[in-house]
Amino acid sequence: MYRFPDPLDEDSLKPLMADERYGDPSHPENPFYRKFVDRAFALVYPDPPRDGAGNFVINPRDPPKPQVITGGAEFKPWEDGRDQVSPSSSFDWPETPPHSRLSTTTDGTRLDLGGARESDDYRSRNERRDPATPSSLTAAPMAEQRAQHMPVEPVPAYRDTWRNVPAQTPGPTDPDYRDAWRNVPARAPGPTDPAYRDAWRDFPPRTPSVPDYKAQVGTVTGNWKSFSDEMAKRGYPERDQRMFRFIFANEGGRAEDPNSKAFAGIGPGAYSDVRKQNPGLNLPGDRTTLTNGQIADVYNSYLNVGLNKAGGLRALDRINDPDSATVVADTVFSHGPSKGADLLREALNRTIDQLPEEERASLGLNDFAQHGANLKGQRLRTADMDFLTNLVNGGYANDFRKNLCDVREKEKPEWAERVRQIC
Repeated sequence: MYRFPDPLDEDSLKPLMADERYGDPSHPENPFYRKFVDRAFALVYPDPPRDGAGNFVINPRDPPKPQVITGGAEFKPWEDGRDQVSPSSSFDWPETPPHSRLSTTTDGTRLDLGGARESDDYRSRNERRDPATPSSLTAAPMAEQRAQHMPVEPVPAYRDTWRNVPAQTPGPTDPDYRDAWRNVPARAPGPTDPAYRDAWRDFPPRTPSVPDYKAQVGTVTGNWKSFSDEMAKRGYPERDQRMFRFIFANEGGRAEDPNSKAFAGIGPGAYSDVRKQNPGLNLPGDRTTLTNGQIADVYNSYLNVGLNKAGGLRALDRINDPDSATVVADTVFSHGPSKGADLLREALNRTIDQLPEEERASLGLNDFAQHGANLKGQRLRTADMDFLTNLVNGGYANDFRKNLCDVREKEKPEWAERVRQIC
């Protein structure tokens, strides 16, 4: 059985409705507990107004007056038959439930359900203890709680109304969307559609930045990307492009030196020789009209001839340090094949002399001094390239470049900025 709160009033209805037994239809006590709450509402609101259909009517301006019931009487919902009574317009709640006594006290009306016909022994044998009331109460307004508890007119059963809607008969023109995609012809590639799969091959590699010390030279920056793109289109190896960019930047780009009259580093005599040696390049008579791609072609031809006794430009591929290969090419280009060779040999000799005897022997460099004694004024030989390769690849690239920069700066002090770029 259940026991009404003492006192039973409007506030005590809130924890009753907050109990899970009231709101959870799957709880085993739900039907009995709802009867218990129903009876509690009927006691607190003994005569709520109703409309012609028997539904409760709440007037916000004159809400029902709640009663205060004391005594904490017991209630057995499984023995109660009041829920069988159908509400109507003339329905009145009985003043008290069966077997109950009402008494008036100073703090309200006292209710005793079950009366004297139930002994204390029977109560002790059959009493059901009500679980503790939860501490958290519903925050809904009391009027809304009353509305939740009161009967509601049945609504249409929307759940199954869709079953009564007849299926639509496909019309003769309705497309069969399920297979419509099968009827769309494959798009034929147009004559101008790019072949995306291989399009990346037509894009030149990313152009390295202009050296900082030449970033303000317009004849360099304005032609830097075009010069790089033209070399890539001509298929020059990346190492050659690196060398040619270094020379192009240090010669001032597409500019003519007022003293030497060299255009992009190409002097009149050197250009005349290149034109004679390479008629297939179709080079113009005026150096200043060379395209950026043709400038690279002249660089390539000049270095190949300047290094022809050492194996040509491809001999530099043997050097595993790109900076050392670049500074060798720039030395030959800027100082000329013969003078450049003398400067390279001097730098080699300085670096080798700084090595311990056993290190020179392990790298095969002991004979260099004897080798270079009679080569002054002559272009680099294959033997020179052998000694240079052994030294650089043996781990002394930085030492060689530093010595070469010192030698070149002594020869041309005005080129100090140029030679110190990759020392």
